Amino acid sequence: MQIEYYETLEEMPLYNWDRYLATNCNNWFISNFNGRQKIIESEELTILEVKLHDDYFKLLNDASFILKLQKWARIEALSSKYSAIVAILKRFELGFSIEEQEHRAMFIKTLGKSGFKMPLLNNYEGDLKEIELIFTKIQSIKTQISILQVELKEEGQQEKQSLQKQLLLVSKGLQLGYRLNPKEINIAEWIEMTKMMKEKPKQIN
Repeated sequence: MQIEYYETLEEMPLYNWDRYLATNCNNWFISNFNGRQKIIESEELTILEVKLHDDYFKLLNDASFILKLQKWARIEALSSKYSAIVAILKRFELGFSIEEQEHRAMFIKTLGKSGFKMPLLNNYEGDLKEIELIFTKIQSIKTQISILQVELKEEGQQEKQSLQKQLLLVSKGLQLGYRLNPKEINIAEWIEMTKMMKEKPKQIN
């Protein structure tokens, strides 16, 4: 079964974008996704996520969204760093033969660049003690990731609350005479409406 996506801001409903910001789950870019289906991961979705981010920023020029992107990037960087360090430490647990000492030295150098020093001259038991210490230290990386994830979740919840207020304000401000439905408005339309709201006081003056 072929998956259909919201490939542009003109296609994607405001509701889906709001849920995406609140959950950081790009499955909301799938046209029939409602949050109850099994989450899927694909390169196509990741590429689409980056594209829509760029399009959104060009239309809105939102400084707070830049900060959100920076936090996502930080999470990705920390996650990659954590995984790489764990992989190296797991390799140390296996030990190194005399012929593999160059590889050991290379791994120690890599750990040093990440801020975790190990002595170049050491035996297997000494290495095990060192990596045990590093395993303890890298838990701080997981803590940083968790803090950023909590911040993004809280910011998403705040945006969801403010979205309902914004819908009401825009409806009244533009004198539409009806309540706006986020499932029936696409992102591009919403941005234009908010711009009209900002321009209205200028027109009155």
